Amino acid sequence: MMEQLIKITEKEGKQLVSARDLYDFLDVTTDFTTWCKRMFDYGFVEGTDYAFLKIGEPDTELFNPNPKIDYVLTLDCAKEISMIQRTDKGKLARLYFITMEKIAKQKLLALPNFNNPAEAARAWANEYEKRIIAEKEVKKLEPKAAVTDMIANSANLTTWNETAKILGTGRVRLLKLLRDRSVLMKNNLPYQNFIERGYFVVKVKPIMMGDKSIDYSQTFVTGKGLTWLSNGILNLIN
Repeated sequence: MMEQLIKITEKEGKQLVSARDLYDFLDVTTDFTTWCKRMFDYGFVEGTDYAFLKIGEPDTELFNPNPKIDYVLTLDCAKEISMIQRTDKGKLARLYFITMEKIAKQKLLALPNFNNPAEAARAWANEYEKRIIAEKEVKKLEPKAAVTDMIANSANLTTWNETAKILGTGRVRLLKLLRDRSVLMKNNLPYQNFIERGYFVVKVKPIMMGDKSIDYSQTFVTGKGLTWLSNGILNLIN
């Protein structure tokens, strides 16, 4: 069974999501009440797209039992709110909801013809294969979400060793890939246009070689560069 990234509750044939669960998953920095008001102002209708969850009522047990303000969202509302965030976590949440919706619809497909055992077996096999494919689609984005978390926590410049570790690969492999893609020159320094885009910073410092001072250039990856690499290079690494 697929692990739930965000809890989805079924009630009266509808798939519902706790606004607070979604808020926590998206790592929103704005306070919950202000964020909800801002999201609902996009045109969502109370009673149709969302509803206030009254603490103490039976529905509370289906969602977040924590005695705080919460709202119940329809799955369509949750998908749209996720898309509005324009973040990797928002993309992941939206894809997750779409995938879970597909799985739920597959369960409602008409039963196969049990008078024909071969047809029935093939129908159930097809359903199983589709579910596995759908689950893999969600899993594909999980490494990217993890990278996004690490980038968010990385306020400083990172070395090639640190960058490779964050991206889940080796330093030598990453540098070769960037040289092959004409991001780095043969000496592993980035081309000027990528520096100007803010992806890299090159620092020059003198080092002593015997009695001579030689300038040594070291490349650092910026937070913007990490985001760029994770969105593009990560697909080639995995």
